[in-house]
Amino acid sequence: MMGFGAAELTIMLMFLGGFGLPLGVPPAPENPAMHYVAPEKCVLYSSWAGMATPDASSANQTEQLFAEAEIQEFGKSLEKTIGLAVRHFAQQNGDPKADLMAKVIPNWTKTVITRPAAVFATKIEMAGGKLAFEGGLLLDAGATEAPLLADGLIQMMKSPDHPPQMVKIGAVQVAQFAPLKGSPVEAEISIGAAGPYVLIGFGKGSVAGMMDRVRAKQVPAWLAAIGTRLPVERRASISYLNTKAISQAFLPLAGPDGEKVAKALGLEQIGELVSVTGLDKDGMVSRSLLKIDGNTTGLLALIDTAGIKAEQVAFLPKDATFATAFTLNTQQVYSFAAHLVSQLDPNGGEEFEEMAKGFRQNFGMRLQEDVLASLGETWTLSMSPTDGLLGVIATVEVKDPIKLNQFVERVTGMFSDGPPGAAPRIDTAQFQGNAIRSVAVPGMPFRPAWSISGNRLIIALAPQSIKAQLGAKATETGLFNTPAYAAAFQGDSRVIALSHQDSAKIFETTYGYLNMFLPMMLDARSPFDEGPPTPQFFDFATLPSSRSIHRHLRPSTSITKRATDGIETESRQTFPTLNVGTSGPIAVALLLPAVQASRAAAQRMQSSNNLKQQMLGLLNYHDTFLHMPPAYSVSKDKDKKPLLSWRVHILPFVEQLPLYEQFKLDEPWDSPHNIKLLDKMPQVYRSPGSSAAPGKTTYLAVGGPKGMLGKPDAMGRGITLAAVTDGTSNTVAIVEAGDGRAIEWTKPDEFVPEEKDPMKGLAGPFPGGFLAAFCDGHVQFIKLKIDPVNVWRVFDRDDGQPFNIDD
Repeated sequence: MMGFGAAELTIMLMFLGGFGLPLGVPPAPENPAMHYVAPEKCVLYSSWAGMATPDASSANQTEQLFAEAEIQEFGKSLEKTIGLAVRHFAQQNGDPKADLMAKVIPNWTKTVITRPAAVFATKIEMAGGKLAFEGGLLLDAGATEAPLLADGLIQMMKSPDHPPQMVKIGAVQVAQFAPLKGSPVEAEISIGAAGPYVLIGFGKGSVAGMMDRVRAKQVPAWLAAIGTRLPVERRASISYLNTKAISQAFLPLAGPDGEKVAKALGLEQIGELVSVTGLDKDGMVSRSLLKIDGNTTGLLALIDTAGIKAEQVAFLPKDATFATAFTLNTQQVYSFAAHLVSQLDPNGGEEFEEMAKGFRQNFGMRLQEDVLASLGETWTLSMSPTDGLLGVIATVEVKDPIKLNQFVERVTGMFSDGPPGAAPRIDTAQFQGNAIRSVAVPGMPFRPAWSISGNRLIIALAPQSIKAQLGAKATETGLFNTPAYAAAFQGDSRVIALSHQDSAKIFETTYGYLNMFLPMMLDARSPFDEGPPTPQFFDFATLPSSRSIHRHLRPSTSITKRATDGIETESRQTFPTLNVGTSGPIAVALLLPAVQASRAAAQRMQSSNNLKQQMLGLLNYHDTFLHMPPAYSVSKDKDKKPLLSWRVHILPFVEQLPLYEQFKLDEPWDSPHNIKLLDKMPQVYRSPGSSAAPGKTTYLAVGGPKGMLGKPDAMGRGITLAAVTDGTSNTVAIVEAGDGRAIEWTKPDEFVPEEKDPMKGLAGPFPGGFLAAFCDGHVQFIKLKIDPVNVWRVFDRDDGQPFNIDD
């Protein structure tokens, strides 16, 4: 199987279905059970209402969009695509449950998108390299579908060496699975169905706790408070993350430096992240709150500015394709950066002081006290189609124009208005009493320009863009002076960011490119792919027409405020826009099965790349020393005691020279000094599909009398490529084995194949075979069904017998 299980399914739903990704649009009426199941003490929670039938007569543009016949047909085609793709990849990987997966995964995908569900966690911790997880999933699948979904998942998870134990919890029959060996999630998993509900529990007593809470019909106070604080008319989803609990669990893994950085950044003050999404009368709305405990420090202190006033952004053009305004105090940023660097590097503070001293010597001004102090806190970035391709304009509020102009004049003086062709030079032009400076560099297709006008510094890619803004009429400006933003500037909260996107204009450009490049992406073939091309499952013709989407698009808006207890954001848009928070249903439909179907392929590609790097390291070693490294080095005394693995000796050739220099090469791998380096195993020695303990690798060199990396000769050397008479393209040097053969990466050891069963121990993370690196540098997937006699040949460097992968 491809690693699919309830653990992975639930965790993916938490991160795809939560935090602003509404599953099911338009939302159906909420099922109260999804709120009842939430525990009083919670680390993570996400629930969604499920999908109602879209009403084409609704005034809501999002609902109209999903009522389009083309969108409906597209959804049906995706469901078919998912089934075909899952079956193909499962069969390709030799999975005997391919047909079952092709039926179960699409059914689960469709159900979690269209039906009410909730996922929660009461414990998320890392322990011994594994995720200790306690929580559950409650899915209202309907009385008919619930037992089918539960049984399908049970059938996919169970195997002869991992059978479930059937138990009764109340009147509900539940299948309980012990923690799966090698799974990244350490938890007992329970699966069952009760009436219309599918229940998946992690940890002992999780299912019983879910059933008790649903029967009690009590909504936890923290969950009720979210709905009150972040009201949405037609709620689609609610998400909650206790970021403080998560950081306390994971931060110690980063060691003292990690905790020091977190403290310097002020991340310890972040308490909770909550989000609510749904529909209002016009489109989709998302509201979120990042709670902050106490006074801000470190990085978080940068948000505590005076805020944006309406008059400070009144100049932005009404026809902007996109525009954003935000607050940033550059003096605070400089002070924070200097403090952070000094905390992490004892010499960092001195380097900042040297930089400030050099700045003053060059310009006769102080960087922080003069130049940065002359800038205000309000920044903007915008682009208007009427200003052309180079019409991106940035502005910065100016508090002290005299000092800033003084700095500009000194910079300009360093680049006099030289003759044509001088590089670079700064030109100066006058427009409506304002000096516009531009940098001329021969061959550069644009001329960065800037101008100080009143209380604004304007920066653009061309002087014409600055002229356009300086000469704009009152009827052409005032983007944020509209009802959509007017309320943002009222009340006690401070606006710290605004953004606007003309979704229709952006869509007109991007969707056309999608139609151009999607066919090429579908036909693309990776250089790592072997065998015949992957069949096409997605029918490009089912992609909705541009017109069916474009007619419903309205501008996307986002407002971020500094509230008394944190940072609050409200976004409104129609799907699809650049705001991925609106694309939950299609994103899940695409990503959930794609993750399951392609995860093994992606891991296999990464593992193949690891092997290529190791093989390149061996070949570079050979070029340097005129022989391969032996499987391990030995002591120089008469005992010839094994010391360190070949992996240590090729470290300089896999970009790990600093680590190599930390080893004592005359000591064994487990000496008091060298054993400390075991935890520093480079990523190139870590298979992405392996669950071996930290410091262990499943990449083994082929040893033995006829192997490429056998025992050292009397001089401590390995063999030469000249000894590979079968040809480097027919001889394997490194294999990826199963976790049962994992060894400490520095330990002197080797893979010695048995002639009768040369593939013993090589059944690893990729079903149906194993990866092997050949002496010419290429990597191949060797199937386990190949004749063992044929495979034995590939491990023997000079038997005169060719290796035929198609045998």
